[in-house]
Amino acid sequence: MTEKITTNHKARIAYIYVRQSSPHQVQHNLESQRLQYGLAEQARQWGFTDVRIIDEDLGVSAADADKRDGFQKLVMEVSLGHVGMILAREVSRLARNNADWYRLLDLCGILDTLIADHDGIYHPSHPNDRMILGLKGTMSEVELTVLKSRMLEGARNKAKRGELVYRLPVGLVGAENGRIEKDPDQRVQAALEQVFSKFRQTQSIRQTLLWFMQENISFPRAEYTRQGPPQIVWKLPNYSLFNGILRNPYYAGAYVFGRRTTRTQVRDLHVRKTKGHELPMSEWKVLIKDHHPGYISWQEYENNLRAIADNLRKYGQSSRGPVLAGPGLLGGLLRCRRCGRKLSVAYGGNGGTVPQYYCTGARTQHGGGYCLLFGGLRVDQAVSQEILRVVQPAAIQAACRALEDLNHDAEERIRQLALELQQAEYEAERAFRQYNRAEPENRLVVVNLEAIWNRKLEDVAAVQRRTAEAQMEIRPLRAEQKQSLLGLADDLPRIWTAGSTSVEMRKRIIRSVLEEAVVDIDEKRVKVILELHWKGGVHTHLEVRKNRTGQHRYCTDQQVVELVRQLASQLSDTAIVPILNKLGYRTGRGNAWTADRVRSLRSSHGIAVFDPNVPRTWVTLQQAARQLGICDQSVRSLIREGLIVARQIVVGAPWCIQSEELNKETVQQAATAIAQKRPDRWRVSSRKNQLSIF
Repeated sequence: MTEKITTNHKARIAYIYVRQSSPHQVQHNLESQRLQYGLAEQARQWGFTDVRIIDEDLGVSAADADKRDGFQKLVMEVSLGHVGMILAREVSRLARNNADWYRLLDLCGILDTLIADHDGIYHPSHPNDRMILGLKGTMSEVELTVLKSRMLEGARNKAKRGELVYRLPVGLVGAENGRIEKDPDQRVQAALEQVFSKFRQTQSIRQTLLWFMQENISFPRAEYTRQGPPQIVWKLPNYSLFNGILRNPYYAGAYVFGRRTTRTQVRDLHVRKTKGHELPMSEWKVLIKDHHPGYISWQEYENNLRAIADNLRKYGQSSRGPVLAGPGLLGGLLRCRRCGRKLSVAYGGNGGTVPQYYCTGARTQHGGGYCLLFGGLRVDQAVSQEILRVVQPAAIQAACRALEDLNHDAEERIRQLALELQQAEYEAERAFRQYNRAEPENRLVVVNLEAIWNRKLEDVAAVQRRTAEAQMEIRPLRAEQKQSLLGLADDLPRIWTAGSTSVEMRKRIIRSVLEEAVVDIDEKRVKVILELHWKGGVHTHLEVRKNRTGQHRYCTDQQVVELVRQLASQLSDTAIVPILNKLGYRTGRGNAWTADRVRSLRSSHGIAVFDPNVPRTWVTLQQAARQLGICDQSVRSLIREGLIVARQIVVGAPWCIQSEELNKETVQQAATAIAQKRPDRWRVSSRKNQLSIF
């Protein structure tokens, strides 16, 4: 075989390619390393003076050349014509992929580079040698496939029995009998239970995390080492940690295998593999429910996944999105009946507090305008009234639950601190025992142990201070306070509109009972049509008046406008104000009337102002009294008796009497009788069908 080695080959470099497939092999299969490094001496015996070793790929699989820097370096050197021979213990060390293997063979055949292994020396340009190398490469690739299939099949069979466990999440440990149990550390259990409890309240990973950060509550994490079991360390949590916990089915007592997959793509003419892509639940290879004790039920786990999915806000998705601080109560809940898309919300008006809902489906599909566009004030108000009507029967139950949960957060924090204090006291006691066992003469050791003991005592004192502060936050309610809280259940509308009730709270209440609302606009009737889809499958039809284009949203009732039109012919703006307020009429914004508001209403509707100098065919009650020479009360009596025909627009408005009414003979006689202090005469003579007793 050495006859294939020519002077031209010896004048170039002999590369020794050293590789092992995994870090475990690098650490433990040392004999294989010695054999591979020993090839350098073999190359020198064959006459190569420049022998170099490429061992950058130790611990890297040969299935993919893109991840092997050493192999890429070797291929580059061959392509430059610098390599006379490549030595490897087996050709499988060079490649487990035929594409990479034949690319190397082609370069070696063209540039006169030899390949050697423990079986012999091969020249890729010779037909027999190339055939042998091709067979070895094919067998190497098949061998890798067979090994993988055997291992994967064995893993799948073990996973079907729920026995294949690579790494358990924090809070779950493996028992001696192969079962999975909760971590016996009560502090770890309490921390996990608090995560699920807080998410149950907030329905938001971010809000749950903010509560932990605000209360300065540490969370357990597992730090893995190469030797021994993982160590639990306590650190402040982050978003990815809580996201992984809430999505992990192990905490729901389920065993899962094949929850993630590997994807292969071709980028820049190279094969790229990425791991960790989550599969939908229907594609999980193994799912065994009620496999081990969990922290939550499977139903709650699915509810948590739906809540997390609803909080995702991505373009083109139909999720409801998270609860935001904007005043629009129905953001993320409205769906267009015409195109099926979710409606968006924008804000305008003074201060950007007026919501407006719109759908861009028509613009996206046809390049036109909006599918739907309408103001949100009336719609939000109408839906809120429906919500209050639905939840009214459960108001008492909710108030009682509020009494129970009033100090729940503070009590949970004290519970966490109690467990933390117990562990801190144990650490301090342990440090004291180590300090106490040390020999006093060994000052170097004693000083260090004393410093550790002092730090542990400071940790205990810090936890005690935090516990005392948390206990001060718990304030039991007095009997009258409890009764007052229960009384709020009878006045839900006032609580709903109170300034202390945040917009986020209203939105959470709406989302807890309302799945979505399908909306459309009836252009002819100028109404917004809503179909409310409640949780549980019940639907409610709702119609809300919509402002016409160009119409102000705060419009005074037409009945009030007509009344002002009639009153303005008799009274000034100042005189109209008490009449409207006495009748209970309000402006479009719900305010009481003032002279300026009456003036603005007249100006908007083109109503002329009252002018007392304009001649009229009627007189007021006061003017009639002066003409007849009697008092105002006497004129009212004549009106009640029917002698004088008068008109009053509304109760409280002045009486209008036509001037010819005062010239009637009966009116004049009655006025004369009243003036002469003889009212009985005009009363008797005024009734034609009444018999006199005199």
